[in-house]
Amino acid sequence: MGKLQELRVVDPHSTELVSGYRAPNLVGVGEIMPIVEVNKEAGVYTEYGPDASVIHAGLEQPLGSARKYIDMTVAKGDYRAVKFGVNVPLFDEEGEEVADRSAWEDRKSTFGAHVMQLFMEKTIADYLQNPAKYAVGYKAALVGAARWNDFVGSDPLADVTAMLDALELVHDCEADELNIALGPKVYSKLRNHPQLKVTAANGDARNPTLADLAAKFGCNEVKVLRGKFAETFNPKDPRATIFAHLWGKVAIGYRPMVQPTIDQPLWGAITRRKGYPITEEYRNNEIDAEVKAVKDKWGLHVRADNRGYLISDAID
Repeated sequence: MGKLQELRVVDPHSTELVSGYRAPNLVGVGEIMPIVEVNKEAGVYTEYGPDASVIHAGLEQPLGSARKYIDMTVAKGDYRAVKFGVNVPLFDEEGEEVADRSAWEDRKSTFGAHVMQLFMEKTIADYLQNPAKYAVGYKAALVGAARWNDFVGSDPLADVTAMLDALELVHDCEADELNIALGPKVYSKLRNHPQLKVTAANGDARNPTLADLAAKFGCNEVKVLRGKFAETFNPKDPRATIFAHLWGKVAIGYRPMVQPTIDQPLWGAITRRKGYPITEEYRNNEIDAEVKAVKDKWGLHVRADNRGYLISDAID
């Protein structure tokens, strides 16, 4: 064991690769529950109250009276991170066969980060697609003709308006500051909904873009939830791999945060220990490989069950 520890080194090149890695199309970990760096594995955060003005009684006072003291409401809560890790072997035999060893090592390193990132997204997807995680009044389960694939009986504009109205009040913001994220199959159905068609320059009806949908809904942006994982995999023929979507028949409303920090009015976040992820490289002679050991420390931290809105079973 002592010998192995002597061979184990932190790999700054690979660490830089995995630390800078972000799957740009993952909306869950990228935006709905964004990554927020914290100074230690467990701690206390301070949260401030509404940004807007608060109406206080007693502001009108006789001349010479002392002014009233007011302050934002302050709340505190706990966060915690746990350890995660994967080993990515760089087999000697495989390395001898590749044409560009540097590119091969980089690809292996980012693969470790990709696995971590996808696991984060799955953690968030499992949480946010569960109606039990939402407060009453911040979720709707569409049934029958109300589902958006019924182009006659459904009313997606009314459903989304109800979502935005609820979120406006709890977030102290306007609808045009809120985002909506759609499962990929939900987006495909909405693009064909007659209520959401857009009139082209020649007068013909065309399918809406994401920007068109945002304009129709009156929100800031509409995004498509991404992320696939290998559901069936044949190591002898990787090309036969079948992938499954992480996100299903849902629409989720949320307030995006620019440069999120732990003290913002977040719905939730991935609280990650600063300095992670990192990679350690060591030699494993039993398998004839150099090993990239990717390590991370993070946890899913959710503040409140009424800061997001779920439309489940949006389509059949």
